[in-house]
Amino acid sequence: MSPDPRSLPRAAKRLTKQTAAKVGGVDEVRGRLDETKERLERARQERDRAREQRDEAREQVSSLKAEVRRAEQRRDAASERASGLGYAHRGLLAAAGGHRLPSELGPAPGKAPEAEVRREQERELKWLNTLARFATTLATGRGFEAAVTDLVRGAQGSPQVTVARQIAQWLYDNEPTRQAGALATGLIAHQMGLPKFAWERLSTLPDEVWLEHAPSEYVLLAGQHDATLARSAVERALAHTGPLSAHTWLTLTRRAMGLGLGDLCTRLAERFDTAAAEDLAGGELSEDEATALEIDRTWMARWAPRIAAGPASPSPAAEGTVSIGVIGYDQPDPRNTSSNIGDYVQTIASMSHLVRHTGARFDDSDLGRFARDLQARVPADLRVDSPEAQVSVHQVDRDASSYSQVPEGTWMIAFGWYAHKLGGVRHDFPFPEHLRPIYVSFHLNKRALLTDETIAHLKAHAPIGCRDHSTVDLLLGQGIPAFFSGCLTTTVRYVRPDETPVRPADAPTVWIDLPAPKGALRVRNERPDVRAAGMVDNLRTALSSLDDYASAYGKVVTGRLHAYLPARSLGCAVDFSPRNPSDIRFAGLAPLTDDEVFEMGRGIADLLEPVMAAILRGEDEATVREAWTEVTAERVAAARARHEQEVELPSLVDIDEAVATIRAGRVDVPRTQDAPAGDEMEIVLALDGNLKDQFLVVVDGLVEHASRPIHLNVLVREHEQADFDRAAALFPTVSFTWWPCDEVTYGDIHAMIPHITVSTMDRLVLPELLTDVDRVVYHDIDALPVADIAELYETDLQGTAIAARDSEASSMQSGYTNIFNPASLKELAPGMGSELIRRETRRHRFDFVGFNAGIMVLDLARMRADNFCERFLPYANNFGMHDQHILNVYVGADRLSLAPGWNARPSQENVVDPKIIHWAGGQKPWVDGYVSYQSSWRRHEDELRRREAEISADRDAGPVDNSTPTRESL
Repeated sequence: MSPDPRSLPRAAKRLTKQTAAKVGGVDEVRGRLDETKERLERARQERDRAREQRDEAREQVSSLKAEVRRAEQRRDAASERASGLGYAHRGLLAAAGGHRLPSELGPAPGKAPEAEVRREQERELKWLNTLARFATTLATGRGFEAAVTDLVRGAQGSPQVTVARQIAQWLYDNEPTRQAGALATGLIAHQMGLPKFAWERLSTLPDEVWLEHAPSEYVLLAGQHDATLARSAVERALAHTGPLSAHTWLTLTRRAMGLGLGDLCTRLAERFDTAAAEDLAGGELSEDEATALEIDRTWMARWAPRIAAGPASPSPAAEGTVSIGVIGYDQPDPRNTSSNIGDYVQTIASMSHLVRHTGARFDDSDLGRFARDLQARVPADLRVDSPEAQVSVHQVDRDASSYSQVPEGTWMIAFGWYAHKLGGVRHDFPFPEHLRPIYVSFHLNKRALLTDETIAHLKAHAPIGCRDHSTVDLLLGQGIPAFFSGCLTTTVRYVRPDETPVRPADAPTVWIDLPAPKGALRVRNERPDVRAAGMVDNLRTALSSLDDYASAYGKVVTGRLHAYLPARSLGCAVDFSPRNPSDIRFAGLAPLTDDEVFEMGRGIADLLEPVMAAILRGEDEATVREAWTEVTAERVAAARARHEQEVELPSLVDIDEAVATIRAGRVDVPRTQDAPAGDEMEIVLALDGNLKDQFLVVVDGLVEHASRPIHLNVLVREHEQADFDRAAALFPTVSFTWWPCDEVTYGDIHAMIPHITVSTMDRLVLPELLTDVDRVVYHDIDALPVADIAELYETDLQGTAIAARDSEASSMQSGYTNIFNPASLKELAPGMGSELIRRETRRHRFDFVGFNAGIMVLDLARMRADNFCERFLPYANNFGMHDQHILNVYVGADRLSLAPGWNARPSQENVVDPKIIHWAGGQKPWVDGYVSYQSSWRRHEDELRRREAEISADRDAGPVDNSTPTRESL
């Protein structure tokens, strides 16, 4: 039987295996063959993957080519748009600038201007718009007063404000337009912080003018001058028979609220509501305008009766109940009501120190229910076991606490700062007597707040826990026990629930109230809806934001203090980017390590725990305050030690070297003609090369009226022998000593006023430069004597180092402005602003009146005895202070006030009997444009030109040698 053919391969395989078993190495070959097959299979798979990748790459290349084509199309379209916009931009600039053809400005730009150029162009166009409105108002017959009001308000804050001032002064100085000028100069004076001058001008206006054009300024200034004048003004407004706008009635109502004219508020609010209803019914308002007007109506309807009723009396306290106040932010003016959810974060932080006490039982009010919810969130290890205590929780509005009705003896944690005025007029601070505040995380930097009443209140409720070192030093300087507590928002972790989710590894970065990259997560803590929402609604929104900090965000980027610190407290990374990192509000708060944030929060909690426990036990006020004093004693002692320490400032200026350098260039020019009889007067002027002609005008004024010989000490930069010869030829009765100061530097003077140059700093070396002189009169170049300077020179200084005139500007009437303004400069090194405040609050009690340093009588002997140069010149390079700042903080209140006539400032006051006219500020009599008393300056310019022409003619007529000795010959 023949074998089955199908069995042959099997037989062959068996035979092969049998043979292979007998022949050595076959298995090895077989193994290599199998490996080869596996490698071949892998190679095939890799080939297939490569082919797939190749195909994908081809698709990507194709897609990229298509995207490139689309990008090229977009580029071409963008280029075409840019070209069109460039031509349009150039055309608009040409039209605005009065050019006949756009091509006169050069090629059309192919891209948007740089930011600074764009801002400058925007300012110019806004000014043109202001001028256009001025013309349109006149053309439409609204009257001259309406036109100048538009002009002044439109120019506020712009570089062209000087033009508005020139127009306003000219209008006032000319009789036919004096009423419009009084309105315009009064408004400008108010903008400049010159309340006395502003009232002198606005008070001359008839009712129909100020009611239409300046109701807010008029009533405010009247109230600042005399409360009866404000009442009279409001009563006349109510009796006025002509139509007044809703805006006018709203403004008058706001001011009356702030001025405490409660009995008039209801009538004013009714007039406002009627006028607003008419405007809304007219249908001419935009949607936004109508919405804003409705908000104002609702707000006034709610607040006007409360203001009319006067400060709230305490409500009855429930038997056996502890009353606790929590800070809210409602107040009569919606524009000044907080729109920052960060404020409510502070309130939550304050409540955390109440709710962590386990025995606290809260009432069924909205705030009481919120407190219960907050209590449930306290982590187990942060709870404080305590006996049961029934607690009623009450809202106390930070900026209107007098109108918050709460029970007698209500306790509260008082924190934050009290910056917003009622009606823009007054701060409702300190708290009423029936409140019992415990101050922690308190901030103060408003001069208007630090009244005698406030100082007495803070002393009565001390020690005061302060949020920043600057506030600590300010209060210690007034004899108020204070210490650094840090910020209350570092304690928000006390209401972070134990079950808070873990932060995801890929949690996003959020930008809070800062510009964010495209597509990034951005949150606004400052927003209008916060104003309109109720207290509890805002607290719950704030609580939600804290939950996001704790678990939803990976990082926070913000410039807000009350986003930065609570986020850090909850373990979130933060990039703190405030506009001014050197802001004194942050002294002690940034930068901080994680440990420092934790310890700050724990320190506040440790202070408040025993005090809150005593309050909940129902202890009397004296016992609670004794406990507060005891737990804060070490901190107060540490704060006092820091406040009193001596810190030497590094100086950029070597005084001896600077004086030697100046003396090496000294040029003495004796008088060549007899001067008036008497002892020589030492007068000092300082200038650089751009004021040579103006210097001669000042000297001409001095010489014209002087009854005694004059020796001029001239501190100069950028001068040469020809300048010395010119002055000597024009003023042969004067002896000169020229002191070149070109080689002396003072560091970066960050606070330097724009229209001032470094040459004014040179007067700071006078005590060591003029060691053989004990008294001088310093005279600015922008001032003109119109009386005998000898009377000023003979001023009895009564043992003080400086005689100078008080500042007129409200901001500068406080000497502390000379401390706090430089301390807030952005350019200062971290901590230097706080150091300046520490030093000067230790030296000067609050407050002293600041002075203008343009005209001074200086006792150089006293200044040398005080070691002025060594002690105070370092203030320039360390604190960026200019000379007027430095001189003010040197003397403080220890100076003599000059009579107004010796430093009469026509741009800041009604000048009466001037002896020296001082054009302080940006308006100068030698530049184009009108300024009051300009004719007095121009008369001397004309006289000098005449004399110089005569001198030149005499020189041309004969070989008369009128030259002065050269520096080398001397």
